[in-house]
Amino acid sequence: GWLLAVLLAAAYSYWIPQIWRNAVVGSARGLRLRYVCGTTLARLVLPLYFLACPSNIALVAPSPLVWLLAAFSLAQAVTLVLQRMLGPRFFIPPALRPAVHDYQSALPPADDGQPGDLESGACDAQSAHTCAICLHPVGGPAPPESPAPEAAPETEPEPEPAHAITPCKHVYHKACLARWMEIKLECPICRALLPPVQD
Repeated sequence: GWLLAVLLAAAYSYWIPQIWRNAVVGSARGLRLRYVCGTTLARLVLPLYFLACPSNIALVAPSPLVWLLAAFSLAQAVTLVLQRMLGPRFFIPPALRPAVHDYQSALPPADDGQPGDLESGACDAQSAHTCAICLHPVGGPAPPESPAPEAAPETEPEPEPAHAITPCKHVYHKACLARWMEIKLECPICRALLPPVQD
């Protein structure tokens, strides 16, 4: 009856929290698509067997509601796939989306004064604009994994800034921070939550 339908709908809303988190955090890289598809199909095996197969071992009468349940579950998986392809907030109207942080704002002047304390996130390395991820100077020689500036053809436009400034005002190499944020969306120094880098 309706009680079974409500319970099944609640039990099979398992991707809704992930969809919501992707939209709030602004990143949809948390789950592999293979895992999403495999989990969705595995969770549909039992309801399709008991509610769509007339000769199931429990002798449960088939119910057309199982197809609504399957469509609801597949719609959640498709939404997760679209979040990876179109962006985690693709279904939110542009006027309602939160502002995007500009990681390439102007580099602040280096502070050569007294060292700060770790609690505030202001240390000697950060004051001198040293990337806390690779420990190379920001604005100086490129880190080992980054392409050398002279490798770019002369006909290309002026390259984008190589640095990135987080909302908590910490400075890193753009490439280093991008690799870090593929694993953790938090500042390496103060652990503040970081918005994703928008392409």
